[in-house]
Amino acid sequence: MEVNDALVDKLAHLARLKFDASEKEEIKKDLQKMIAFVEKLNELDTTGVEPLLHMSDEINVLRQDEIKGSISREDALIAHTRKNAYFVFQENNLGSIQPGKLADLVVLDRDYLTVPEDQIKDVVSVMTIVNGRIAYER
Repeated sequence: MEVNDALVDKLAHLARLKFDASEKEEIKKDLQKMIAFVEKLNELDTTGVEPLLHMSDEINVLRQDEIKGSISREDALIAHTRKNAYFVFQENNLGSIQPGKLADLVVLDRDYLTVPEDQIKDVVSVMTIVNGRIAYER
């Protein structure tokens, strides 16, 4: 199989990608290496070799599901406040209630830290404050 500009252009079109000339040359080299590898594999005599259907000889190995929390509620709360502000490069403006930061917060209908675990999904905001102003009130 010949790897040429037309092939790379067709693959780029199918993948909705665009390549400049240098990228196209690199892709052509990579594709040629892959094709050469497959052609080399085709030279092997596989007579009598059963095809590999599974990565393991174990079939349908099942285990009991265990429901367990992966992080504490406190860590989850920090992940959605302080850590999230850090993630969006806004740790100086968001993530905690401190002087000089935006007053963004929610008031929940119950205590997230003490509500029974099966009720966490039912906790709702009764008020949302954004930049010190009420943006939502139930």
